[in-house]
Amino acid sequence: MQSLVNFRDLGGMSTSQSHVTRPHAMYRSGEITSLTPDDYRDFQTRYGIQRIFDFRGDGERRQRPNMSFPHVKTLAIDISKDSGDHSGSLESLVSSRENAENYMYQLYRDFVTTESARKGYADFLTEIAQDTQPFIFHCFAGKDRTGFAAMLLLSLLEVDEKQIMSDYLETNRLRAAANQQMIEEMAKNGASLEQQAGIKTMLEVKADYLYTSLEEIHKQYGDVMGYVEKGLGLSYKLVEKLQNDYTE
Repeated sequence: MQSLVNFRDLGGMSTSQSHVTRPHAMYRSGEITSLTPDDYRDFQTRYGIQRIFDFRGDGERRQRPNMSFPHVKTLAIDISKDSGDHSGSLESLVSSRENAENYMYQLYRDFVTTESARKGYADFLTEIAQDTQPFIFHCFAGKDRTGFAAMLLLSLLEVDEKQIMSDYLETNRLRAAANQQMIEEMAKNGASLEQQAGIKTMLEVKADYLYTSLEEIHKQYGDVMGYVEKGLGLSYKLVEKLQNDYTE
């Protein structure tokens, strides 16, 4: 879907059990606010999406509401409720590249440590384990809250780190045009060169961000399964169901 930024199917990745992740079942993207008529139609008819998981906060959803789709279930899960305000402008969050990077590193630690993130990701995994209808999960840009969720889900499906990281970094290619447009608009509105550098940093992903989350997981829980069982309070039985339902 050309009008849905950072959209992709998580199917077709090989797992350690000689399976592949199920195609046409798990999608990720940025916000779903302005699809073309053709993409709007394809959202349900071609891709068969029946569930939307919106990881944005209340303020974000009010300012930029998703389009509505008949017979599609939407679940709002505020992942970063305990991490500060994501509803403000990017200018208010950054003043330099260094400050932006510090913010990003803390955000990725928060995905592991904050109650809202742990509860949110637990709710997400629990819901997708209840049935196998195709779903999409997203936040604003589809890169951080969504990127961590993709890492978590793919890890539980026993996809290796190389493929997970490749999917994560694909965001930089898929968001390049949208990011450039945002930076140009902010420059027109008076953002300094230093602020533009900070904005660019916040709009991109890099491997070290995701590794920061993984390091926090290993420090507190030993591994991803430990995070899921102890941090999220989910059972291995649920993980097995996910593996059965979303690999083939």
